Amino acid sequence: MGYNLQQVCRVRRRSFMNKFHRQVRDACRKAHISFKRTYRDQDPDAVQRACRYVAEDQVQLRGYFSKERFPGYWSIKDALRAHIKQTRKQPGRKDGSGDVGGSEHEEELEEEDFDFGSGSEDDPNWPGTGFNDDDEDGPGLGGDGAGVGTGLAA
Repeated sequence: MGYNLQQVCRVRRRSFMNKFHRQVRDACRKAHISFKRTYRDQDPDAVQRACRYVAEDQVQLRGYFSKERFPGYWSIKDALRAHIKQTRKQPGRKDGSGDVGGSEHEEELEEEDFDFGSGSEDDPNWPGTGFNDDDEDGPGLGGDGAGVGTGLAA
């Protein structure tokens, strides 16, 4: 069973996740990610460049997906992996430039759009730390928590 990246990343507004996915697609082009290869076969330097591009975006994403908040860029790598996989499934779609959806009008984001939490290893419900022993339902999301917080190897 998978998980919802928006919930795990503690983002409340879908429009912000749409911006995140657009940045991931942009990063693929700028970092020269090849859609002829699987995520596993990508050039590690290209993956790191794509992650840094998304993480350092202070205009659209306000730096929310930083390496400090999401150790090893796991949230960006997860979205990148999914984008590569989806793009490879669609014949004729070479650059991944399709739209995820959302409004064409930019919205002003407020702090209440996010559940910042502590975002660190000190937080027992933080996805990167696995499960809290006291929480039978997994890392604060309900359900069995399968697949949550596993992240991706670099």
